[in-house]
Amino acid sequence: MKTNQFSLIFFFLMSVQQASSQQSYYGINTGYGLNFASQDLYLYNDSKSNHSSGESTYSIEQNVVSLGSGLNFGAFYGYKFNKSFGVELGASYLLGATFTGEREGIRPELEYLWHSRNSIKANMFRLSPAITIGTAINDIGLYARFGAVLGFGSVYREFIFSSMSSGIASSQTTKIKSSGGMGLGLTGGVGITYSLSSKWSLFGEVNVISMSYSPAKSKLTEYTVDGIDQLSTLTTSEKEVKFVDSFTYNTADHPSDEPREELKSYFPFSSLGLNIGLRIDL
Repeated sequence: MKTNQFSLIFFFLMSVQQASSQQSYYGINTGYGLNFASQDLYLYNDSKSNHSSGESTYSIEQNVVSLGSGLNFGAFYGYKFNKSFGVELGASYLLGATFTGEREGIRPELEYLWHSRNSIKANMFRLSPAITIGTAINDIGLYARFGAVLGFGSVYREFIFSSMSSGIASSQTTKIKSSGGMGLGLTGGVGITYSLSSKWSLFGEVNVISMSYSPAKSKLTEYTVDGIDQLSTLTTSEKEVKFVDSFTYNTADHPSDEPREELKSYFPFSSLGLNIGLRIDL
């Protein structure tokens, strides 16, 4: 999947080399996005619990998450109608940061303790049609860009659970991939350019993306118990999910060889970041 995404960006960049208009330009960029408009996804908070006879203590620390944060790189093509106004189409690929929550608990009277490590990350291919406005004085240019962003991504979740009961250790690892569907949001940025020559220039940009993404399906990709693969023991309905807006569940009529239905979940994919890149005028 990653190879296909990289190929899309490469062919997108190569195709614009055929343009001949002096008002056209293209370029490449890379940058890093930070958490923006983050949300509390409960499973990825940190917590500790102690349940003794007659008394229980519990502590929790919030970890906010936005799956749009992380490293991105891409390419863009633009056309200027005049010195100040133009349009642009960008294509980028996000290698999302990983968010992790650690949980642990103990029941001394039962000689039982447990620990879980839950992590989540995402990758996403994004298309960004936008309007640009700008001005230039000698070799320095200032610009702003506003538009939409369309995202096609995958969300990866991993749950590692281990426990010790009366001296007997046990562990379980579950990995889930959610994909399909399209995220839709808004993007904007302001930046500065510096001309190296009549055609080549460097730029830096502060960029904001506001977007959420709801996968269309998910699939269990790994399930082990005490280091032994148990994925083959599960039915299709236990391994695969189809996300829908609404559904009716009947225990007497639910085929095990089909994905089960669940309500859609929306993941935050907003970010606030800094991009740098190279622009070439045609």
